Amino acid sequence: MVINLPSHLDEEDLVSFGFLGLIEAVDKFNPKIGVKFETYASYRIKGKIIDEIRKANFLPRSTYKKLQAATDAYRRLEQLEGNVTEEKWAEASGMTLDELHHVLVNVSNLSFISLDEVIRSYDAKSIKVGDTVVSADAPDPQSIVENRELRILLKNALERLNEKDKLILALYYNEKLTLKEIGKVLNVSESRVCQLHGRAVLRLKAQLEEWNN
Repeated sequence: MVINLPSHLDEEDLVSFGFLGLIEAVDKFNPKIGVKFETYASYRIKGKIIDEIRKANFLPRSTYKKLQAATDAYRRLEQLEGNVTEEKWAEASGMTLDELHHVLVNVSNLSFISLDEVIRSYDAKSIKVGDTVVSADAPDPQSIVENRELRILLKNALERLNEKDKLILALYYNEKLTLKEIGKVLNVSESRVCQLHGRAVLRLKAQLEEWNN
C-alpha cells in the first residue's frame, strides 16, 4: 500500500494496524460466502489500515465521530425502514440536516487523491502517486483474481443502493464526469452533488461493513 503517512505514524504502526485487520479477518471469515480467505483477509487488512490512518489524521476527531454516528444510524434505519430520507438520517444521527451535509461532503472529499501528490523523496528525486500506478500492459495474475472476487462483493453491495445513488456513482466513476457536470445532468448545484456523492459512498460503506460483520 502506498500511503503518505502523517508525521506521528511510521511503518511499524501500519504493521500493527494490519495485524489487527488480520485478527478481525480470522474471527469473522465465513467460508460459506465462497471467497478465498486470502482475498477476504487482504480486504480487511487494507481497510483496517486506512480506517486507523483516517482516525489519526485525515479527519478531525469530532468529524470522524459524526461520520461513525451517521454510518451507524444509516445502517439501523435501513434495516428498520428500507428507504432512508436525509431528514430521518440526520435526526437518528443526532445532527441537524446541515451538519449531516457537512459530514457527507467530508466523506466525498476523502475519495479524492492527486496523482501529483509526493509519496517520498530519494536523492532529491520525488516519487509521486502517479509514478506508482501499474501499467495496464503489465497485469499481475494474483491481482486479477483478487479484483474479480472483490468486484463481485462490490457489485452485490451496489445493487442494494437506490437508483439515485447508483446514478451518482456511475456518472462519477464510470462516466468520469466532474461534480459540476453531474450537477448539470441532475439539474442541481455542484455542492448538492458533493453531498449526494458523499451520501452514496457512505451508504455503500455501510453495505460493505454489514457484509464484513
